[in-house]
Amino acid sequence: MKYIMYPSGSFVVWNENNIAHRDMNDAMMALGNSDPSSAGFVRENKDGSFECYGKSTTLGIESEERDNNTISVFFKRRQRDV
Repeated sequence: MKYIMYPSGSFVVWNENNIAHRDMNDAMMALGNSDPSSAGFVRENKDGSFECYGKSTTLGIESEERDNNTISVFFKRRQRDV
């Protein structure tokens, strides 16, 4: 999966590899988001946690360690609500 994080705390995660970070960011900016703070990829670990890694070459920014918690909390809540 790919993701983009914004300074406001909002973020987007998607699973379409053919959609570039830049294209998704353009759509998010049209919705009023500011410039992104980090971006990269997300994978689920065997223990159920999520790890952000890598970077977006189209945006020229990297994933950040702090993104792991934000993404993990989101997916844990989502799994609980299903």
